[in-house]
Amino acid sequence: PIYFQACKVASPIRSGVDLFGVAFVVPTFAIITGVSAEILGRYRPQNYIGWCLTIIGTGLLSLLDEDSSTARYVGFEVMVGAGIGIVWISVQFPILAPLPYSNNAHALAFFTFTRTFAQVRFAKFICTTLRA
Repeated sequence: PIYFQACKVASPIRSGVDLFGVAFVVPTFAIITGVSAEILGRYRPQNYIGWCLTIIGTGLLSLLDEDSSTARYVGFEVMVGAGIGIVWISVQFPILAPLPYSNNAHALAFFTFTRTFAQVRFAKFICTTLRA
């Protein structure tokens, strides 16, 4: 959102709308990754693809400036969103793989809790750092 507010002079609501490219693609690719891991019985290829898309997409986002077209930043957002969606799900499989089936629900709940808790702590750190 900062790019849209600083470079495109968008309002906070408009910058949220401009992030729709990421918001729509993340859950879509997360579902595709989960289904493909179940069908293929493998999760490593998806993990590699997801990290490659995330890294390349993030690098491409650094090329944006105030004159970048809508198609350009949406395309880069889609690439980053696809990578994040794939990685979001694909890292769960190696965590759950060595566990007995009866422990999967507890392990997944704990994993989700720690992931969410880490995001909250990181967001708080960023907010306090920016205020200083």
